[in-house]
Amino acid sequence: MRIGNVGTLITPALLLLVSARPAAAQSCGEIGGDYCSQSGSCPGGYNALGPTYDCNPCCQQASSGPSCGEIGGDLCSQNGSCPAGYSSLGWTYDCNPCCQQSGPSCGALGGDYCSHNGGCPSGYDSLGQTYDCSPCCRHVDTGPSCTSLGGNYCSHSGSCPTSYRSLGQTYDCSPCCQQLSGPAMTGSVYTYSASGTDFSILWGRGITDSDYNTYGHQYRETTTIRSPRGRTATASGSRSTSHSEVTVTLPVDPNDLGQYDIETQHFEFCPYVDLEWSIGWTFSRPHLGVAASCWDWFPHVVDTDIWGHIRCKYNTLRVPCTAECIPPAGVPTYHQADNGYCPEILRWDVLFIIWPDGSRNCAPAGEGFPSDPSCQCGNIIG
Repeated sequence: MRIGNVGTLITPALLLLVSARPAAAQSCGEIGGDYCSQSGSCPGGYNALGPTYDCNPCCQQASSGPSCGEIGGDLCSQNGSCPAGYSSLGWTYDCNPCCQQSGPSCGALGGDYCSHNGGCPSGYDSLGQTYDCSPCCRHVDTGPSCTSLGGNYCSHSGSCPTSYRSLGQTYDCSPCCQQLSGPAMTGSVYTYSASGTDFSILWGRGITDSDYNTYGHQYRETTTIRSPRGRTATASGSRSTSHSEVTVTLPVDPNDLGQYDIETQHFEFCPYVDLEWSIGWTFSRPHLGVAASCWDWFPHVVDTDIWGHIRCKYNTLRVPCTAECIPPAGVPTYHQADNGYCPEILRWDVLFIIWPDGSRNCAPAGEGFPSDPSCQCGNIIG
């Protein structure tokens, strides 16, 4: 009984001590705070509830007025101004200021290439400035490109230079020109190598032409394509008195980047003496690369693909970015995991090719990979 009596006496005393604890000895959460500052003041959009044992001061988000999202904002700045391509909607309790994208995105206008150098590359039309591109560009898909025809020089003067022949007008060249054998040219025999890709395969082609063949000589070639990592393919063309060609291919591998060597050895055969000899080599050396750009998942937007799978859409490019192929906002996507996870930062990789004449083409599609704040934008070539 005495023990029970002592317990009865102690319990109220303990309650008295607890109830007498001063406010400063309480935690920030206990007094309704939701932000713990240690700088002596609260940030914009927060009210001070005073010091607590864990915060100096304890802050509570001000709920006066609508949030940035409620007034149509899609970017929350905290540095007093909005970035380029955004207009300010004024201060809100959660943003300083609340910002809204200005005008449609490049993708919304139908663009498929986002430039940041003030102009569009060859084969693209400008759709004008958008908030995400300068300018927004759209591929002009009117017939094959000069490269796909086997051309290796793009003229804009109406004619081809000496030692080149015209392949006619293409959407990107006026006209498209193809180099003859250059140093390997012998009389009326023309030898050359070409290359091309649809980004699933990369092909090399060797061609030997003769347009004046008094003695009935026959011509052929052997062409080899070699990747930076040593993958090769070789094939030989059939003998002909006028035109012989052969094509070799390698599958495009995004892990096999750098210079691809297409080498062709050309041969001449005299049927009267049954003798064949080499008449020289020609070359084509395109470079395969990957353009990597980094994207923030903001605003948090998802949609579904044609199969009903949920995709995370990325609309905010991390700048500055100087990658070769930067897609319009909203093009980078990532299929949401079963747990509903969308990476906050996505690296978007697009293959591109640099042709021997310096012109470039981007693959029509890319691939996304979850990343982190160390994500780096730029071109990867070998």
